Amino acid sequence: MRHPIIVAIFFTILLIAIHPGGGRADSGFTVGTSRTALLIWLAEANGYLDDAGVHVEEITSGVEGARRVVSGSLTAGTSSEFAVVSRIMEDPVLCIYASLSASRTTRLISRSDRVGPNATDLEGHRVAVTPNGVGQYFLSQYFLLNGVDEQAVEIVPAGPYETVALVTEGVADAAMTWEPHVSRIREALGDLTQEYPDQSDQYYHFVIHGRCDQTEEETAAMIALLDGVRRADIFAQNNPDVAQQILSERLSIPAEDMARLWPQHSLRVSLPQDLVIAMEAEADWRISVGASEGPVPNMLNHIASGPLRAVDETLVRIVE
Repeated sequence: MRHPIIVAIFFTILLIAIHPGGGRADSGFTVGTSRTALLIWLAEANGYLDDAGVHVEEITSGVEGARRVVSGSLTAGTSSEFAVVSRIMEDPVLCIYASLSASRTTRLISRSDRVGPNATDLEGHRVAVTPNGVGQYFLSQYFLLNGVDEQAVEIVPAGPYETVALVTEGVADAAMTWEPHVSRIREALGDLTQEYPDQSDQYYHFVIHGRCDQTEEETAAMIALLDGVRRADIFAQNNPDVAQQILSERLSIPAEDMARLWPQHSLRVSLPQDLVIAMEAEADWRISVGASEGPVPNMLNHIASGPLRAVDETLVRIVE
């Protein structure tokens, strides 16, 4: 790894972070996350982050999180791996510390009073999407696989909350976004909701990221954060119904909506090999469409496996 630290030191730091001598610790470590990071919210609700002194701040998107981690207003963030790749191509200071889930939450939705049901019917229409997010990547892949002339579609850049308003108010004819914004569009459009098989079998990793050059104190808190979400992972696997109820209350999401969202996430704290493969493919795609300049970075330089190894080395399955 780029920042080699002896494993024994990692475990010493971990013990200090988790058992700081009584009372709630305050490490000054803030992780910014959207509601997609179910394991972080579950860890917070169950008190697994209390001793670590990790603060959780809700943000609107992974793009915002990556930007704020780079600027220093957040210590860590969560996002799709695609949002991290996009930022790395501009400013290579970010590393991924763990994947929290393999998720399938992105949806392409249009207004049936404006657009037909076929993919090519989107040509000549306005589609709202958040730039540099995973939705943009899946949208482009959907166009490619379904023979849609992307140049014939007007892409409307918008934040995730804006996409909801743009479609429901009729400013855009369709939107590519993710939960919970997908549900908000469905609720607003009602019978006018028209969906396409956009993400299909593709999934993205929802990851925890931070700067690669973390201080020893930040590394200690990162280990404690990963330990907390690992505990939440185990709790969710053993008590899925209870976990859903806790998250429904914590995030103010109706129980029936949580039950529908739950199977869209394969919750598992890990660093899998396919994460690196996905990052390389996404970087190559960005270069091919002119969104970034080449060459493709060595993505292993942007995987920081040390903290997760300190929690449980069996969770790291990347060949380095």
